[in-house]
Amino acid sequence: MNKVRRSGGRWVADFLDPATGKRRRVTADTQQQAEARMKFELAAVGDAEPRTAAFTMKEAMALTHQMRWAGKASETNAMGYCSQVVDFYGPAYPIAKVDAQSCMRMREFFRQKGNSNGTINWKHSCLSSMLKCSELMGHIKTSPRLPDSLPIQPARDRVVSPREQEAFIAYFQAICEPEAADMFTFLIDVGCRWSEAERMQSGEVDVKRRCVYFPKTKNGRPRTVPLTGHALGAVESRLSPIKKYRVFSYTYKQFQYLFAKGKGALGLEHDKELTVHSLRHTCASRLAVKGVNLPSIMQWGGWRSLAAVQRYAHVDITGLEMARRALESECVQSVGQQNAMAQLGNHLAQEAE
Repeated sequence: MNKVRRSGGRWVADFLDPATGKRRRVTADTQQQAEARMKFELAAVGDAEPRTAAFTMKEAMALTHQMRWAGKASETNAMGYCSQVVDFYGPAYPIAKVDAQSCMRMREFFRQKGNSNGTINWKHSCLSSMLKCSELMGHIKTSPRLPDSLPIQPARDRVVSPREQEAFIAYFQAICEPEAADMFTFLIDVGCRWSEAERMQSGEVDVKRRCVYFPKTKNGRPRTVPLTGHALGAVESRLSPIKKYRVFSYTYKQFQYLFAKGKGALGLEHDKELTVHSLRHTCASRLAVKGVNLPSIMQWGGWRSLAAVQRYAHVDITGLEMARRALESECVQSVGQQNAMAQLGNHLAQEAE
């Protein structure tokens, strides 16, 4: 008898191998993964059609998590978006029935809910990953061709002015939310991603060296960032002797709620371009204004490539100013040479007379 049971904190699939006639056991972290593995092993020696008909959206999500997202910095976001995709189709919906038409209906559904093109593309990508993983493991015969990704609007360039920064901090202090004021300051001066600040632990802040270490980042590359005096002041009093304690206690939704209240109090509630992400953009823009080169900005903020920080190139025109001075110098030299040649020509003409 084939069955899935829990054993020693894990799940065990116990089944009879049709090819050898012997019993086999495979283990997995979850019941769904164990069941999916057993179904795959049982179908691998026979007709693939039963797998195609039976493999559900919920099973595809569990499989894709195991194959692609587990342990990555994007794991939480990917699983959140993937869960919404599964909810749209239904957990028991056969993934083999997913096609371009149903994908278009899904995108329109999320558009009606107010999702941006970027967010819809994330969910589109999750669906595509589920299809590809299911095909790779033999649960479906082929992946359908899905519509192209939606066009993305230009990146938001909204920055927080020094006056707005002071007003936000004063507001958070006035409503007795000093932690929100400290987090606002930290996000602007450090320019890290929200997830990096949210996960930051006391042991990752070095007060003596005045820096913070981010071991888990979006691009998978740990980095150390120096702390300004304001950033250090925002976290120093919040550090715990227990190194694994988080520095900030807010979740994203909690801080976003306070941020929205602050916008309303400052008369900025209709400014859709002003978001929590604007704080990271503000940091990068201020670095560019001060003449910091793009490779240094990339390293500071943990961007994956120079292309990701090219949007700040228009702010830093130091290199262009150097080019202008070089051209002006060349022009001066050229004029001097022309005058010298003219004088020589006049002198030779006088001698010829």
